Amino acid sequence: EHLAGGQARAVVINAGCANAATGEAGLRDARETAHLVAEEIGCRPTDVVVGSTGVIGVAVPMAALRRG
Repeated sequence: EHLAGGQARAVVINAGCANAATGEAGLRDARETAHLVAEEIGCRPTDVVVGSTGVIGVAVPMAALRRG
C-alpha cells in the first residue's frame, strides 16, 4: 500500500523495538506512524515508509511517538 506511486516523501525509522510478530496491532501502529509523519510534513500517509529495528515481538511505543 505504500510506495504504490513509486516514490516516498519520507522514511521514518525507529530502533529498539522491531514491531515484528506483533500482529494486527503492529500493522495498525505502523499505519498510525505514517499518518502522524504525513500530517507533520504535509503529504499522504502512503508516501511515508515506516521501518523498525530492534527486539522482535516488542511494539512501538506509540504514546511517545504521538507526543513527538
